[in-house]
Amino acid sequence: MNASATACKYCKAKLICPELKEKATMSAKIDFDTTTLNMSELLEMAELCSIFSDAVKDRAKELLNNGASIEGWTLKEGRKMQKWSEDAPQFFKIYPQAWDIKSIAAIKKLKIDIPEHLIIETRSAPSLTRI
Repeated sequence: MNASATACKYCKAKLICPELKEKATMSAKIDFDTTTLNMSELLEMAELCSIFSDAVKDRAKELLNNGASIEGWTLKEGRKMQKWSEDAPQFFKIYPQAWDIKSIAAIKKLKIDIPEHLIIETRSAPSLTRI
C-alpha cells in the first residue's frame, strides 16, 4: 500500500505501518527549499508527518493514562470549564439582566448568589507535556 494522507488518516495501524514511518522519516530529512520541491509535495509530506505524529502522541497519552512512565513526559491536567445546568434558565427568570450576560464569571461579578447545583464543572482532556 502507498502511504498517503487520505489512505492513512483513519487507519488504525499508523504506529506500526513501515511505509508511513519511512515516508515520515524521509520527509523530515529533506531540505525544505521550496525552489527544489513544489508546494503541493511539501504539503503532502507535512500532512503525512502530522498524521504519524498525532498517532504517536495519542499512543503516549494512552500509555500515560494507564500508569506507564515515559521519560521526560507527563500528562498535564486539562483546563477547568464551567457550564450551566439545565435548571439555570428557571433560576434566572428573576434576574433577566444576568441571564442576558450568560457568562458564569460575569454573573458572579454581579454579586448574584448562584446555587452550586446550577454550575457544572468539567475538565478538558489532559495534554501531553514535557517535564
